[in-house]
This record gives sequence, structure tokens and C-alpha cells, in this order.
Amino acid sequence: MASRKKEKKPNILVVLSVVIFLLFVTVMLGQLFLQLKDKQQEIENVKSEISELEQKNRDLKYKLDNKEQYLEQKAREKGYVNPGADVYKEIS
Repeated sequence: MASRKKEKKPNILVVLSVVIFLLFVTVMLGQLFLQLKDKQQEIENVKSEISELEQKNRDLKYKLDNKEQYLEQKAREKGYVNPGADVYKEIS
């Protein structure tokens, strides 16, 4: 009966080391997850800002493309006319 295998108990130091390592990994993954969420929110904010700036850019391009019409309209409002244009005044 001396040939029976001796049951091995896990070494307490090894088990404790594995538990501490797993806790460390869990905490690190939690921190990385929080950082990831922060970066995703930052990306969404930047995308929103880009969208607003693109709209502003389109508006400015439209104004630039139509500046002649805008200037003519403002000049007419102040009473200016193009050279050679006939001026008609309303008499009431």
C-alpha cells in the first residue's frame, strides 16, 4: 500500500499569486475600458465640431460665390445704380 499516489495540495503561494495577478489584470482592463469610453466620447465631440465647421464653410463659400449679387443688392438699397442703367422713380 505504499504505492498509493500522494495527493498534492496546491501551494498556497502559487494560488495567492494567481489570484493577485487576476485582480491586477481585472483592474487594468477596467481602467482601459474607462479610457476607451472617454476617447470614444472625445471622438464624437470632434465629429460634431467637424460637422458644424463644414456647414459654416459651406455657408461662407456660398456667400463668396454670390458676393457680386450681395454687393449689388446692398448698393441698390443705398440708391446706387450701374453705369448706363436707366433710373425710374415712382411718383405717387
